[in-house]
Parts: sequence; structure tokens; C-alpha cells
Amino acid sequence: MRKYAFIGLLFFATFQLQAQVFKPGIILGLSGSQINGDGYGGYNKLGIIAGGLVNTKISNHWSSQFELYYIKKGSQKNPHPDKEDYESFNLNIHYIEMPIVIRYHYEKFNFEAGLYGARMFKHDVSDQFGKTEIYDPPIKDWDLGGLIGFSYQFKERIEFNLRSKTSFIPIRDFNNLDAYTNFWDRMLNRGWYNFDLNFSVRWLIIKK
Repeated sequence: MRKYAFIGLLFFATFQLQAQVFKPGIILGLSGSQINGDGYGGYNKLGIIAGGLVNTKISNHWSSQFELYYIKKGSQKNPHPDKEDYESFNLNIHYIEMPIVIRYHYEKFNFEAGLYGARMFKHDVSDQFGKTEIYDPPIKDWDLGGLIGFSYQFKERIEFNLRSKTSFIPIRDFNNLDAYTNFWDRMLNRGWYNFDLNFSVRWLIIKK
């Protein structure tokens, strides 16, 4: 009996220690995205963000965070018949995204920067004629990029997060159709890139 009591006590102590080091949480939010290079400007594609995080305290002001969530990115261009513009474009790209973030804490604000990798598991595209396909070259399975952002701690375990992300490498090796409207596009002209703005609510399951 004492043996089982000791094992139970050891398990509980180990769980408490891990809980003090690794803080799990839930992420829910929205993403506004565009694809730089597809010829359509504006963060018009709205998508859902849903997943989780693990935060690890490094010091009083610094922490690291690993996240894993679903996110929908893409591009959208709506027709404007009143202006005799009947062209439409709707590209949905579904990713599982994995950011690694370093965070600096100052009072109720958290400033962050990091890298992310995303694995595409599905995409679909349509235009004014209906469903279509992205032909060669295809959209790549992987998206690698960077991020910056900040959070406001609304309550002890709840924070609001605003984040900007961009691809470092093209998600499609196709002619950059924005190349004549932007200096950097003219210089690089390497392909299509994801750009997205994320707003999310983060809830830590365990107190800090």
C-alpha cells in the first residue's frame, strides 16, 4: 500500500513540476490573408485559426512558445458588376502551422518574434467560371516564414494577440504578377508568397 501511495505521490509531484515549467493553452482566432504575386492585392481572404500552445518561462521577462494549429490562408478577389468588373478569384489553402516564438514580457504586454513552418493538406480554387485548378507549377506542400507580433494580457490566463506573418520562400514558383507595382517585387520577382494578419485569443489552462 505504501508503495502505491509513494508512486502516486511521485506522479503528482512530477505533474506539478511539469505544469510549472510548461504552460499549455488554447488558441482561437481569425486570419486575414493575401498572396503577394497573384495580381490581387488586399487581405481579403478570411480564415479560422484553432489549436494549442505550450509556453515555457525562461526568465522574469522572457519566455519561449511552441504552437500548433489549423489555419486557412489564400487569396480572394470579388467581382464588381457595377464597375463592369466580372472577374473573381478565390483560393483557399488549408495548413497545419507550427510556429516557434520568443516572447518579451513588459507589464501586461508581450512582444514576440519567431519562425514558422506550415504543412498544406488541402487547397481549392475557383474563378468566375466555377471551380478550376492551379496548374504547373503547383502550390508547394510547405510554407516557411517569419512572424512578429504582440499580445495584451486581458486577464491572468487570457490574452489578445495580433501577429503579422510572411513567407520567406515562395509557395509557388510562378511569375510574380505584382512585379510592376512594387519595388521589392520587381527586385525579387521569384514567385508567390503568403502574407497574413492574425488576431487570436489565447487561454492558458494553467496559471502562470
